Amino acid sequence: MYLGWLLVIFCQCLVVFSHENDTLVAVQMLYRHGDRTPVIVYPNDPYKDFVYRETGPGQLTNKGKERQYKLGQWLRNRYNGFLPSKYSNSDIKIFTDDEDRCFMSAMSNLAGLYPPKGQQIWNKDIKWQPIPVRFNLTLHVPDNCPVYTKLYQEAQEEEFKKIKGKNEDLLEYISKNSGRNITDFYGLMTINDPLNCEHLLGLKLPEWTDAYYPEPSQQWGAIFMGLGVHSGKLARFTVGPILQNILEHFENIKEKMIMYSSHDNSLAQLVYSLHPSYPKFLPEFASVAILELWQNKNGKYVKFTLKRNNNIEELNIKNCGLKCSLNKFKALVKPLAASLEKREQLC
Repeated sequence: MYLGWLLVIFCQCLVVFSHENDTLVAVQMLYRHGDRTPVIVYPNDPYKDFVYRETGPGQLTNKGKERQYKLGQWLRNRYNGFLPSKYSNSDIKIFTDDEDRCFMSAMSNLAGLYPPKGQQIWNKDIKWQPIPVRFNLTLHVPDNCPVYTKLYQEAQEEEFKKIKGKNEDLLEYISKNSGRNITDFYGLMTINDPLNCEHLLGLKLPEWTDAYYPEPSQQWGAIFMGLGVHSGKLARFTVGPILQNILEHFENIKEKMIMYSSHDNSLAQLVYSLHPSYPKFLPEFASVAILELWQNKNGKYVKFTLKRNNNIEELNIKNCGLKCSLNKFKALVKPLAASLEKREQLC
């Protein structure tokens, strides 16, 4: 039995190299950062001091570092033989949003992906080497953009109105017990965030939360994740620039791998834009969406994989299947893609 599980894990790691006549050409991925402390706590939160004992609000925890480190090891196993084990800046570029937890997640991930070998060992007591991580504006929602702000606010109000219409008593109950008056979707998420983080820390949540957590809290949070792609117009502001980057790299390959360290909403929006029928979900810490470019005798095609904890799924790209020809992929994505310059014009 034990050997059987080892073989299953081994096959999962190496599945991308099982195609006899197909060659992997390039990989791009976007992952959510590792576990963090709550960005904000609610007034009546019994753990509002405890959760910040290790580090401040919204910061990567030791568990988050470990989870990203393990993801880096998983990526090493999956792409060993394609991505050299010895780091070279010509093989990989790593980009991040401008948040500490995203920078630190990328660095933790790279520690698992690239343990130093040979001449790269600079200290025999430290199995780590510095690898550059760059801030990328495409991972950041636009500031001072009236059109985006209006579209996003309308999406929030529309979805919150649906929730409030059917759950007014529950929202009043949450407001009363949390000490925060819930009047919009953002207010609701300021309750969800600490509940999620505290649950993952193994803390016993207050009894009043039984009526709200995990459901419908998780369901409503999943709806919130998709607001950024509520319409095609809105998607161009949120996921548009990252889709533009993906297209440009697949058209003009310079590195074998491009890695983006980002947030749960960025990951969910990427998934929904490429696979609209995917069930609404809350991306777990260190979830990763992977786009692979392959070559065979018929040309190039794109594969889309989503890893959530230990669950690994190959997803159909909308109207294109599991193996989406690069030309069709470009045609499908271009209506949503937008360069930073184009996004600024749309603002």
